[in-house]
Amino acid sequence: MTSEDDFDISILKFQLEDIQEKQFKGKWNEKNPPDFFVALEKFESDIKNILQSIEDAKIAQSIARAVDLDAALIGEFTTEERQARHDHEIALQLRDGIQDISPEPTSPEKDVEIFSDVASSSLTNSSSSYARQADILERLYLRRHECIICTSLLKQGANISVGCPKGHVFCEGCVRNLFLLSISNEDLYPPKCCEKPIPFSLVSEHFTSCESKKFSEAKIEYSTQNRVYCFRSECGRFIPRKESDNDQAECIHCYNKTCIHCKKAAHEGDCPADEALHKLVALADRNQWVRCFQCRSIIDRNQGCNHMR
Repeated sequence: MTSEDDFDISILKFQLEDIQEKQFKGKWNEKNPPDFFVALEKFESDIKNILQSIEDAKIAQSIARAVDLDAALIGEFTTEERQARHDHEIALQLRDGIQDISPEPTSPEKDVEIFSDVASSSLTNSSSSYARQADILERLYLRRHECIICTSLLKQGANISVGCPKGHVFCEGCVRNLFLLSISNEDLYPPKCCEKPIPFSLVSEHFTSCESKKFSEAKIEYSTQNRVYCFRSECGRFIPRKESDNDQAECIHCYNKTCIHCKKAAHEGDCPADEALHKLVALADRNQWVRCFQCRSIIDRNQGCNHMR
C-alpha cells in the first residue's frame, strides 16, 4: 500500500465516523425514517464495503510479496517434490515394463515464474491487477492439492493425506493402485511417501473389506522370516506360521502339508535340510545321548537298564 492509499483510508474512516455521529441525532419513527437517514445508511454501507475491499487487497498483496521473496525457496521445494514423484514413476516403469508413463514435469523455472507473477501483479496499479492476482493465487492454491503421482489437481476434500512429512497428497485412484500393487509385489511393500511408510488406517476407507483383508494377509506374509509356501506348484500359497505343527505346515487352501525345512512335501523321519537338528544329533553323539524310538526326542539315561521302550 502507498501513502496515497493510507490517506484515502483515513478519509474514508473520518467520513464513516461523521455519518455515525449524524445518525444519533434527531428523533423519528424507526419504521418510517426520513430520506436523509436512509441515504446516510446507504453511504455508510458503501464506505464499509470499500474499506473491506482495501483490507482484502492488502492481505492479498502481502501474500504476493511473501511469495516473491521466497520464490527461490519455494522453487527448490517444488523441485524436490517433482523428483520424488519422478523416482516413483520410474519404479512403476521398471516393475511393469511400461514406457513413458510419466507426464511431462513442470520445470523449476516455470514454478518460480508463477511465484514471480504474483509479486508483479501486486506491484501494479491497474484495475485488472486484483483479478490477475486472484487468478494466480488460485493456481498456487490448486498446486498444494496436486496428486503426487498423477499430478491431477484435486478439489477441496478430494485429496487424501497420508501423513507425509512434506504434506504430499494423493487422489483416490493412485492411493488405491499404490496399495493394491503392493499386495502382489513385495518390492512395493510397504507403500511409502518420501521414504515413510503410509499407515493403512489413513486410507482404509477407500478399500473394500475384501481388499483390506488381502492387504492384512500380505502384511503378515511380508513380515514373516523363513516363510513356508505350499509345495504344490498348482497352489504355492503362503502358509502362516500358526498353521505349522512341529516340522510340517498345512496349507489352508488345499490342505496339503509341506516340510518347513526342505519346503517340499511333508515326509517321515529327519529332514536332511534341518541343520539345527543335525547339530543337535552331533552334540548327542559326543555326549552319548540317545533318541527315543517313539517320539525321536533326545534323552540322557541316568539310571535303569540299557533297554528302552
